[in-house]
Amino acid sequence: MPRAFVTGIAGFAGSHLAAHLLGEGWDVRGADLSGALGGLQKSDERLILDTCDLRNAEQIASLVSRAKPDIVFHLAAVSFVPAAEHAPAAAFEMNVLGTINLLEACRASVAKARVVLVSSAEVYGKVPPEEMPLRESRPPAPASIYALTKRCAEESALYYRRVHGLDIIVLRPFNHIGPRQNPNFVTSSFALQIAEIEAGQRAAALEVGNLEAARDFTDVHDM
Repeated sequence: MPRAFVTGIAGFAGSHLAAHLLGEGWDVRGADLSGALGGLQKSDERLILDTCDLRNAEQIASLVSRAKPDIVFHLAAVSFVPAAEHAPAAAFEMNVLGTINLLEACRASVAKARVVLVSSAEVYGKVPPEEMPLRESRPPAPASIYALTKRCAEESALYYRRVHGLDIIVLRPFNHIGPRQNPNFVTSSFALQIAEIEAGQRAAALEVGNLEAARDFTDVHDM
């Protein structure tokens, strides 16, 4: 069976990806800063979970070497835009340095493995409505610290592909939603508030942000 290594496996998208891979018969090893299960069932013998800080090069190198994956899915990141704005250096350490540490680990021990780097459509920046829909050919123009860190991670990946020959694919997902998403995000915040209203735990009024924004959402299972 193919072997996958998933960073950020206990996170929102990572936990759904791991469940999908297990359902397809894959062996899955994952690393997460929290060490939590993230909705996964540890009883599955094909699933191995490790606590790991991607900013620690030796730690991630050891895990990748032991896992010997056929494919690496890199999802671990500071993914909440306001959090990155609040602590830019910490976001760069996790999103850029963490990516480089992972790529170095792959180069050292699993140079033939495919690496799927999950970036973000945020790298395109602010796009006027008349220039929609977006195309991959549009030059990136990050308009937030989060987007800038993701763009730097992309360039790091392209460097390792160009110079070291790693098999790397970069994805730029748009907003995705679903079970287990952090309530800091808009749809999960609305869902939590509605559940609390129905349970009589808060007044029957939703707290919202900018309702003028238009967004496309994809279910995390489809993503």
